[in-house]
Amino acid sequence: MKAGNDDMLKMSFAERLRTMAAALRPTRAQAAFAAFACLLAAAALPVQLSADRHRREARIALIADLDSKDPTEAGLLALGGFRGIIADVLWMKAIRAQDAKKYYEIVPLCETILRLQPNFVQVWVYHAWNMAYNLASASAGPEEQWHWIDQAIKVLREGARRNDKSADIYWELGFIYMHRLSPKMLKGAADYVLDRMNPYREEGEPPPPPGTRADPLDHLRYAKRYFKMAMERPGDIPLYSERPYGLCLEALGEWDEAEKWWLEVIERCRRRGVPDGSIRDNLRYLYLEMMDACDTKAAELDERARAVAGEFDAYSAGRLRAAATELREKAAAAYGRMRANLPEVTGDYASLLESHRRDKAGRRSEPADSGR
Repeated sequence: MKAGNDDMLKMSFAERLRTMAAALRPTRAQAAFAAFACLLAAAALPVQLSADRHRREARIALIADLDSKDPTEAGLLALGGFRGIIADVLWMKAIRAQDAKKYYEIVPLCETILRLQPNFVQVWVYHAWNMAYNLASASAGPEEQWHWIDQAIKVLREGARRNDKSADIYWELGFIYMHRLSPKMLKGAADYVLDRMNPYREEGEPPPPPGTRADPLDHLRYAKRYFKMAMERPGDIPLYSERPYGLCLEALGEWDEAEKWWLEVIERCRRRGVPDGSIRDNLRYLYLEMMDACDTKAAELDERARAVAGEFDAYSAGRLRAAATELREKAAAAYGRMRANLPEVTGDYASLLESHRRDKAGRRSEPADSGR
C-alpha cells in the first residue's frame, strides 16, 4: 500500500477503506504479470482439459467453487494449475507483511488467495484472525472495531460454506464469539456491538423482530453452537473444542449440563489414554462456582428475611429463610459431588470457598488480553 502502517493508524475509517481499495488496483507490473499468466494458461489449456477429464473420471474434486457466481473467481479458473503457484507466492507475501506488521496490506492478499484456492482453510482462518484482532485492535473507535470483527465473522461463515468439513473454521468462529466479542475484550465498544450484532436464535427459529437487540450473553450462545459444530466435523480433536464448549456452558449458567460435560470429557480422556488433569481442574472450578453462587444468594436472602421480619411480616421472612436453606443445601450437594468425583481435592467447605473467592478477585484485576 502507498501509506505506511503508522500513517494508516492516523487516517479516518473512510480514508483507510479508500487506501485499501487503491491497493487493489493493479500496477503496470501486475498487469504485465497477469497478461503473462493468461498466455501461459492458454498454452497449458490442452493439458488442463486432459487433466480435468481424468479428474472427473477419478471423481477428484476441483479445488474451487464451480457454482460461484463471482465473475472474477470464475475467470481465475482459467489459470488452471497456475492458481496454486500464484496463491503460494501471495501467501508468502502475506507472511512477510505480517512480519512487518503491515496488517492492512494482508487483506487484499488473502482475498485474492481465497479466490484462487477456496479450499485453503489456513488462509480463511488467518484472514479472519487478522481482521478480528490486528485490525480491530488498531481501530480508531467502536464503529471501525465492529466493522473488522463483523467482516471476520462473515469471512469465516463463507469459509465454512465452502469447507463444511473443516473443524478449524468452525472452531475459529466459536473463538471469535467467545473471546473477541467478550465485554472485557470489547472494552467501551460493548454496547455499540450489542446494538449491531445479530440476536442469537436456535437453528430453525424465525428471525427476531426488526430492531431486536442482542442479549449480553448471545456471543457465548453463538460460541457454544460453533464449538459443537467443530466437534461434529470428521476427525478426532481432543480438548480442541471440548474445553471451550464446556466453558461456554459454565458462563451461560448451564451448570448441570456443564457438570455432565466435564465428566464426559474426563471419560473421553481415559479412553484416549491422555492426561485429564486440566479437565479435572475445570470440573473443580465449576463445583466451586456453584457453591459460591448458591452461598452468596443464600446470604442475600437471609439479609432480606431479617429486614422483612423487622417489619413484622413473619410469613415473608419464613419463605425467604426457606429459600436460603434450599440454596445452602444445593451448595453442600455440589461440595459432596466434588469430593466424590474429585477425591484429590482436599479442604473443608469453608476453606475451599474462601480460597476460590480470593482467586476470583485476583483474576478480575488482571488486564484483558489483546491477542491470542
